[in-house]
Amino acid sequence: MNYNFPLKNQTPSRKPFKIAASHSSATTVLPLIFKNLIPELEQLNIELMMLDSQEVFDLIRNHEIHFGIIEKPMMDETIETFPLFKDELVLAGKPENDIFFIREAGSGVAHYTHNYLKENNLNPKNLVSVNNNDMIVSQLNAGIGASLISKRFINENIAFQSLDKRYHRIFYGVSFLAEQDKLLKTMIKQIKNLSEF
Repeated sequence: MNYNFPLKNQTPSRKPFKIAASHSSATTVLPLIFKNLIPELEQLNIELMMLDSQEVFDLIRNHEIHFGIIEKPMMDETIETFPLFKDELVLAGKPENDIFFIREAGSGVAHYTHNYLKENNLNPKNLVSVNNNDMIVSQLNAGIGASLISKRFINENIAFQSLDKRYHRIFYGVSFLAEQDKLLKTMIKQIKNLSEF
């Protein structure tokens, strides 16, 4: 069966507004941002994407997207980077079963995880690379393994330990510095106004 429905909102009069978010921020803070864009939906063709921080940053630099959320401070002369939301990484799950889930290279969490393992002289017997937070959370919910994850993912089924302040981090907003479109500049300003800083 072919499900080709006409997209009534995809009209030339609506401005494209492409937003990409890192994995941790896409399912935790992006909904807070999107909720504030709802009053403007009739003016925008919004496209949401989930990518790793480096990919988001590269798309902003190439002006292929209009706004991004990343998990580590990255700078470029063509990009405005600003603090948006606070986050805390925690050690979640059961470290004693010698399975440790780690995000892939390029992920904001992977850097912190490598540092944590090194600082604590930990060498898990089974280090499993995963490219999606939801898969890690599913394993932890099933009582399998441990991982460093955002505290925002913790629920009543997942045991966790808080870590020191070095594992507190910031989700950063990024946008193309030379954006010319007035409506998109207004949308980005609205997002900045949501900042916890």
